[in-house]
Amino acid sequence: YASHLYGVCKPDPEFWHAILRAEEIGPEDAIFIDDMKENIDAAEKLGIKSHLFQDVASFESWLNLAVQG
Repeated sequence: YASHLYGVCKPDPEFWHAILRAEEIGPEDAIFIDDMKENIDAAEKLGIKSHLFQDVASFESWLNLAVQG
């Protein structure tokens, strides 16, 4: 999802609302990964499971827990 196609970009909540509408899912069924804390915080405020990417190992651990839980 390219923000320039939606006319809105992260961390504006409308960025995620547009994607959730396009995918026809609720925030509880989405995950978001980014390397900017500001974007993670904004997604989490909407109820989207989010992960601040720092390295592959920590991401894999988080993803395994997110999928199981």
